[in-house]
Amino acid sequence: MSENFALNTNILETNILNLIVVIGVLVYFGRDIVSSILETRIQRIGKSLIDAQEKYEQMEKELTEAKMVYSLAQEKANTIRNQSTQTWEERSNFLAQQTSEEIERLTDSQLLTIRLQKDKNLQLLTNKAQDLIILNAREKMKRQLLFNRSRQFDIFESEGKIFAEHQF
Repeated sequence: MSENFALNTNILETNILNLIVVIGVLVYFGRDIVSSILETRIQRIGKSLIDAQEKYEQMEKELTEAKMVYSLAQEKANTIRNQSTQTWEERSNFLAQQTSEEIERLTDSQLLTIRLQKDKNLQLLTNKAQDLIILNAREKMKRQLLFNRSRQFDIFESEGKIFAEHQF
């Protein structure tokens, strides 16, 4: 009997035998544990896929809503842009008209001021001309008066000489 029982020192053969025994024990005892672990893992993966699908659908819904909000915002922005352009054009036209009216008013005011200054200057010239005419007329009248007096005096003197000549 001692011949049948011997220590096998061949490592490859002993490892294979040991490995077969360990695998057999693991399969026999560990099948339930491994299958429950795999079943749990399958359930988790399935739940993760379902959650991912739900999140995907939720994100698609939110994306659709965001696109609608974006579209409404673009429409609102275009409306505001159009209104601001229209308001700017109206304001620009109003200011141009107001400026034109102000220029016309200032031109009329300037023409009126020039006309009034012209009338004032004409009045001044007329007054000066009248003063000169009156001054010239006075001078002429004085000269005429002096001339007439001088003539009267000459006549009076001549008559006085004639009278004096006749008296003696």
